[in-house]
Amino acid sequence: MRNKIRLLILSAVATSVVAMPLVAAGCKTTDNSQDSTTTGEDSSGQSQDSTTTGEDSTGQSQDSTTTGEDSSGQSQDSTTTGEDSTGQSQDSTTTGEDSSGQSQSGDIVDPNKRAKGQLGQSQLSYIRDQFGFTLTNEGKEILNDPARGTKELQRILKEIINKYKSIDEQIENTIKNKQTSGINSQVYKAYKNVINDADFVKYFKVTLPKILTPFGHPISIQLKWKGRLRDLPVISYSVICPDKSNNGIFSSDGDSEVPLEID
Repeated sequence: MRNKIRLLILSAVATSVVAMPLVAAGCKTTDNSQDSTTTGEDSSGQSQDSTTTGEDSTGQSQDSTTTGEDSSGQSQDSTTTGEDSTGQSQDSTTTGEDSSGQSQSGDIVDPNKRAKGQLGQSQLSYIRDQFGFTLTNEGKEILNDPARGTKELQRILKEIINKYKSIDEQIENTIKNKQTSGINSQVYKAYKNVINDADFVKYFKVTLPKILTPFGHPISIQLKWKGRLRDLPVISYSVICPDKSNNGIFSSDGDSEVPLEID
């Protein structure tokens, strides 16, 4: 009986000894589980951090969007730059014209610069636009008088021209007889006396080019009481080409008439 009791006690003690590590281990497992939970919370924290980081990433994305907007801004700047570039292109065109002294057609646009060969149409048009032929108030009174009108104006101008006709006749004879060569022999000079005549100034007003040798090509000017195409007083002029001549007579870039304005 005692032996049975002893065996039971020993068995109980042994069981207790075996069970204690298991309980301890179970506690540690619980602690580990809690640690794991804590770690899980930390992991959740990290997840939150990760979320925060994700938000930061979103923030970066927003920054990136902002940068994209900046990039768009740069694109707009680039567009502006493109416009500036267009401005530069226009300036370049202008500068090209200024630096070369030429228009897009290739004609020199600065009348102070020498143009070789015959003048282009734009240059001749420029010269044409420098002329003006109008009436004074006294001249308009004659024009508006049915009894006198343009016929009287022609008569007045014809008389003035005849006063100085010999000057141009001498030049014409020199040209026809080829007694001299050179541009000066082809430039008529009587017009200066005509436009400064007292009777002329009373009824007529003339505007001449400020540069009488535009592009290095002299202008030969005459006043005529009747034009080729219109039955009106006219300024007749010829632009002489200094680069082309035949037997000492220089050719003309263009002849034209500026009729008296009566409209």
